[in-house]
Amino acid sequence: MINNPVRFPWNRKKQLELRIYRMTCSKCDYKEDLTIKNPNITTISNPDCEHSHEPREVDTLPVVCPECGVKLKKTNIPVKIYY
Repeated sequence: MINNPVRFPWNRKKQLELRIYRMTCSKCDYKEDLTIKNPNITTISNPDCEHSHEPREVDTLPVVCPECGVKLKKTNIPVKIYY
């Protein structure tokens, strides 16, 4: 039996998660998918493709609707990344 097991550095790292939030308004039909900017995750965009369906990156999530001023409902969309 080994008293001092080998500890690899990748076992202690926190796994990176991409969090996508769907912001919806109950009064008007405002819906938008947003992500919070993360310096550890780099997103590369292909200029030949249309990226209108991808979530927009923001520093902080908005609290009120930009169209009517009512409080927004925040829903976390689960993202599964397999590698």
